[in-house]
Amino acid sequence: MKPYNYIASRLIGFVLILLIGSIIYQFTIYPSIKKSEGWLQHLAERQLEKNAEILYFSSSTNKAFGPTDTDQRSIVEIVKNSIQHKIVSIDTGAIHCGIFYEILKRIPQNQLPKKIIIDLNVRSFGNNWIHSGLENSLQRNLVYWNAYPGVINHLRASMKVYNYQSPAEHHSAIEYGEKFAELPFGNSHTTIKKWCDSLFKASKTPEEGMTMIRHFGHFIDEKNTMLRNVDLIVEWGKKQHIPIVFIILPENVHRMEFLVGNDLRNLVEQNADFLQKRYSTKNVQVINLVDDLDETVFFESFPTEHYTSVGRKHIAQKMIEKINSKK
Repeated sequence: MKPYNYIASRLIGFVLILLIGSIIYQFTIYPSIKKSEGWLQHLAERQLEKNAEILYFSSSTNKAFGPTDTDQRSIVEIVKNSIQHKIVSIDTGAIHCGIFYEILKRIPQNQLPKKIIIDLNVRSFGNNWIHSGLENSLQRNLVYWNAYPGVINHLRASMKVYNYQSPAEHHSAIEYGEKFAELPFGNSHTTIKKWCDSLFKASKTPEEGMTMIRHFGHFIDEKNTMLRNVDLIVEWGKKQHIPIVFIILPENVHRMEFLVGNDLRNLVEQNADFLQKRYSTKNVQVINLVDDLDETVFFESFPTEHYTSVGRKHIAQKMIEKINSKK
């Protein structure tokens, strides 16, 4: 029996060392790791602690302001001055409906709001956003938002045990979509690549136009990855009996039309109409602002949903009207 006692004592000692080491790690090293790599939980919980009646989910749109703006208030700051309800935002750059859903399903029952308002960017339904270089970082962030021991979370993150795709895979997905995803146009506009090639041949300065095509030249249908995330948000709202409002954000359709013609503008508007009809029939309120703003309100050459104070005030006013209405 002595050999068995020897082995058992060694195993018990090994387990104790692991347990003690894990406890030390949990309270000394892990907090700093979670703060730097799992910051999304802290961001969301800090806002949820304010016990607002309305949560506004946005990306960088909410707080971005132009270089000449004298009024640098965020959208939500403009809104809160004109409503009687307490509203707070959960926003940071590059997040989208997939991340919004992950946050929503982690909200404790005692912190649920009475209403959810969520930005929908038509651009976020395209491959350049879905396969953004920031997506792996966001997915890795979610690994730390749970009750597992810190050493387990860190191990899972290190071993990429999450929704991970290599940069090469993301690049290939974008490239494949540009070559083969069909668009509802004829001639040289049947795919993104053919469209960009034709623009390159026809224009002396095609770069901005091709960027627009690459970020907005997608046709939203039932198979779209981001669409499934939006569906999950709608299902969550129904389950929790919380009304949801989607805001289809303004896009720089006038600049698109100037750079590449009517087809791209029509496609963006068609995609916005698709989203509006789809979710209006699911008893979700949808505010479609896709072509509400002219190009002077967009202050960046790269296609973003970043607006000067004029644009932020316009979006805020539409939110105020919806919040204050009885419907």
